[in-house]
Amino acid sequence: MIGNSDAGLMLGLLLSIVHLAGETLSPKLERYHCELISFSAGVLITLLFSELLPIAARDNLNFTFILLGFVAFHSLEKYVYQRHPSQFKRELGRLDSAGFFVVNFLNGFALMVIYDFDPQLAYLFAIPMAIVELASAAFLSGILEKTKNGGIMKLVLSASVLLGALAATVFRLDSVLANNVFAFAIGTMFYIVIKDMMPRHREGRLEYFLAGVGGMYAAIVMFG
Repeated sequence: MIGNSDAGLMLGLLLSIVHLAGETLSPKLERYHCELISFSAGVLITLLFSELLPIAARDNLNFTFILLGFVAFHSLEKYVYQRHPSQFKRELGRLDSAGFFVVNFLNGFALMVIYDFDPQLAYLFAIPMAIVELASAAFLSGILEKTKNGGIMKLVLSASVLLGALAATVFRLDSVLANNVFAFAIGTMFYIVIKDMMPRHREGRLEYFLAGVGGMYAAIVMFG
């Protein structure tokens, strides 16, 4: 089902390399965490409203799966973080790492599904993902340095997008299931952007968020 999988896998590999670069440059990037997250939030929210939702409507995707993706991620986060509140601080690094792995694995899987729909859209989707990889790697690097087996966890996390892309090529989906996975991925992206990336109250940098919106919209118009 996945068309031209080699090119899609190259995108996954490049994103994994970006994550490794983020870990290497973490002392410098950590200072710009707010700027990177604000910019990538603007890019992703524009991509969602300008491209992914219109595609979902055009191709008659099941919007129930978009809702399910949003609800599933919210439920998973609440279950994990509220189940053992007394261990929260001690396990915070592992929880953040596990959550990051799951999100990136699904993003890698979704990237391959999107590539089958529209390769150009997959390249656009990879832009904010790369920025998020840089920001997240810088944020997680400091946490993992204090965690047992932190070096191994860094390697696993850096490979998470590529592993998701590989899973999409191994477990080839029929068109109906691929549409549902695509719709589910849109719902998860909405949750991630709204809950974890959109600057709240005094947090974030508005000018970087607006730059992300303007830059991605210009790219969409430019590439049709």
